[in-house]
Amino acid sequence: MSRIEKCFEQLKTDGKKALIPYITAGDPAPGYTVELMHALVESGADILEIGMPFSDPMADGPTIQLAGQRSLKAGQTLVKTLQMARDFREDDDTTPIVMMGYYKDPEKTAEVMIDGYFHTGDIGEIDTDGFLKITDRKKEMFKTSGGKYVAPQLMENRFKQSRFIEQLMVVGEGEKMPAALIQPDFPYLFEWAKKNNITISENSDIVLNEKVLAQYQEEVDLANENFAKWEKVKQFRLTPDIWSITEGHLTPTMKLRRKIIKEKYMKLYNDIYGH
Repeated sequence: MSRIEKCFEQLKTDGKKALIPYITAGDPAPGYTVELMHALVESGADILEIGMPFSDPMADGPTIQLAGQRSLKAGQTLVKTLQMARDFREDDDTTPIVMMGYYKDPEKTAEVMIDGYFHTGDIGEIDTDGFLKITDRKKEMFKTSGGKYVAPQLMENRFKQSRFIEQLMVVGEGEKMPAALIQPDFPYLFEWAKKNNITISENSDIVLNEKVLAQYQEEVDLANENFAKWEKVKQFRLTPDIWSITEGHLTPTMKLRRKIIKEKYMKLYNDIYGH
């Protein structure tokens, strides 16, 4: 039993409840967060998931549920809420809890509001229980030269479950295969290197070390097991820099600036694909 499970087991024994606010936003939650959520659920905690504010938490059945238990089915408990919204907005019989548009920005509103429905730009799938799972952003998907579509964000979140990887960007649009540019978790990597008698002190040197590259190959191979043949990362390169907002790698909300990252490491990119 984990430390978290023991904590909640004691709360259950004492007949007490705890409210733990934990918020993730902007991107799919990383793997370790998902693992934490599952551990909490197995320990008896109810975790409430809600959707994005533009479409309101209860605009759509799949956007609100008890994580793990999934006791709220699509439309099951939202009928009264939806009816109240329709009574309030008599001219809208599509998704009445969804926002009416961006404030004083008709052009932006027209981009996302089509026939009364809010288009989020997300890629998702419906599971066997009827719940929606967001997997990627439509605008970030790309096609290889072989005509196969790749959803990079889904892959990146899986790869970043490795302790060795701090940031990773899947590349390969128009190329024969997907590849990856990786920013190592340098504190963890140097700690690992010390334990393995690798005495290197500079980022620029350690990302070229053969033993280090072999370890990263193992990490890549492990993550690749989750993807189809055409999705697998065939090659990767480690970058010596720490990706940051100030250096332009990341947005203020910590999203990848894909174009800028590719431009910064064009030499590595060209080395992967032989350009």
